Amino acid sequence: ARIEPNDSPITIAAEFKRFDIPQSQYLRTHLGFNDETIRLMNTVIHTDHMDNTSALHELRRYAVGEFNTKLAKSKPDQPAWMQVKGGNSLLPAAMANSLNHGVELNRTVISFDDRGDKVVVRCVDGSTFTAGKVVCSMPYSVLRHVKFEPRLSAHMARAIDEIDYGISIQVHFLIKRPFWEDDGLPPSIWSDESFERFAVLMRGEGGSASSAIAFINGNEAYKYDFMDDNQVAQHVLRELIQVRPSLQGALEPVLLYNAIPYFYLASGIIALLATLYISEWFWVLPHYTLFSAACIHLSVMVFRRRTRSRT
Repeated sequence: ARIEPNDSPITIAAEFKRFDIPQSQYLRTHLGFNDETIRLMNTVIHTDHMDNTSALHELRRYAVGEFNTKLAKSKPDQPAWMQVKGGNSLLPAAMANSLNHGVELNRTVISFDDRGDKVVVRCVDGSTFTAGKVVCSMPYSVLRHVKFEPRLSAHMARAIDEIDYGISIQVHFLIKRPFWEDDGLPPSIWSDESFERFAVLMRGEGGSASSAIAFINGNEAYKYDFMDDNQVAQHVLRELIQVRPSLQGALEPVLLYNAIPYFYLASGIIALLATLYISEWFWVLPHYTLFSAACIHLSVMVFRRRTRSRT
């Protein structure tokens, strides 16, 4: 959903508001890219399509990426990626263990009643929970079925109703031999074939190749929902070999997962850790914290839903 000036508490300067247009339109009218270039660029979009993605969002996303890159270069003694020693899942586990009353599992929230001095949360089983404030981090697809009293503002209700999520699938491979030495081409591939992107990860000893990953997202990923894990892995491997024969016998599928829950978990953890590095602009701290909670909650919700759908 685009930001509406008369129905939003957010004020956007005119110099930036003109970029609140579809990303495809921005690339075409502002940068002069032709339709074929835009079609190829759509491979990396993190939503279904550039036509329903705001250019303002994409510009912000790349600006954040540039900020993180500069931060990493300014602290060369620290890892470039923010990671938790022992696994990122330790962070939400530690957060859960720090709660005084523990995590209430298997509760389906049906309403929030804001009474000014407190908020009452009602669940479908009849249980209620009361707190001074509530941070709600439900995915929009679930939140659409939850009642709010008083009702949400028009711009918030519209965002919940209209904003959708992109879909992503990853297939991971072990590299059995350096196939790029056979054909003399760069190890990784950016393609408009069904596997879209294939990247060789140089995370081994001394910066050597450690593994490879095929990364499919957006509209192209939907067809894989009709396959089981093994079918997805074998289909992607066949497509890769057809495009690049040197891959024959060079890869072994080791892991397949729909990336959304892990992407949101990583995003939430990065946002939470990022608050530790903010020395100015303290007004963004609540936003980073809320975004972190939403991403971590969303990763758990999506993972549980997809796990149930495969059983």
